Amino acid sequence: MSISRRDFLKLGFLGSAVVTTGTTYAIGTNQLAEKVETTVKIPNLPKAFDGYKIAFIADIHLGVYLSSEMLDYAINLAKGSEPDLFLLGGDYIWIQRTTLASSIAQLKNREFEGYPYGKRIKVIFETCADLVSQVNAPDGTFAIYGNHDRWEDPLSCKDSFVSKKIELLNNKVVTVTRADSTLELLGTDDYWTGAPTTAGLTDQIDRNTLRVVLSHNPDYVSYLIHKTPFYFHLALCGHTHGGQVQIPGYGPIVSNIRDLRLTEGLYLSEKGNVYTTRGIGTVELPIRIACPPEVSIITLST
Repeated sequence: MSISRRDFLKLGFLGSAVVTTGTTYAIGTNQLAEKVETTVKIPNLPKAFDGYKIAFIADIHLGVYLSSEMLDYAINLAKGSEPDLFLLGGDYIWIQRTTLASSIAQLKNREFEGYPYGKRIKVIFETCADLVSQVNAPDGTFAIYGNHDRWEDPLSCKDSFVSKKIELLNNKVVTVTRADSTLELLGTDDYWTGAPTTAGLTDQIDRNTLRVVLSHNPDYVSYLIHKTPFYFHLALCGHTHGGQVQIPGYGPIVSNIRDLRLTEGLYLSEKGNVYTTRGIGTVELPIRIACPPEVSIITLST
């Protein structure tokens, strides 16, 4: 039987149960993101994109637990990597909805508490957009929706990013041209709360084209792999938080997806490479066990 991440985290902190193993864990809002650098080898990669670097951040969940200072630290990791392209994988906000989350006031980030509910959501999105806009990647910064963004206020989310000249891709394709080759970036709608599509792209890929799919939920990419003839070179996903809580020798207890192969890190499918980041923020409880927050730096190679 599978349970949701929310239901699992309602069971308790688990800190005392795991600390005896000697495993690194953190409770609270002060766990710094780490930079995870991954080289993805792509057969027949267009020469113009050999060594191309993508910075990728998802699941920021700014608001109740994650502070602006913690996000700023993560953004500086991305910025310092000097990426060619900066991608944002959705879930930029988190507002507590459960009694459990509302009860642990001592662990909350209080910087947004002075605003009424509707205004608070708008300010969180605006703050997030302002911070991520510091990364001036030469080929641009692009974002997609996550389920929490749609649950809270998708229009405020979009307006906040657009005001900082960051395009929010919702079943839309943008291209980057280098020499005689093209990077084809598809940003999809959220799998749970929207209607993701491949935006009319052909199933096959031209030999001078690099295709990257940006999808919040890895289960949509799993659908593309197993239920369609659609091909890609690289898909970037978030949503899982890497499980948020991992047990040594067992792994993530809850991944919040059906295709557990796509819970964390790099997976090579028959349709293309899939990379799922652990993300930065947390939901329900401000806890990560053996699963530190991550800023992903992806370098493409032949």
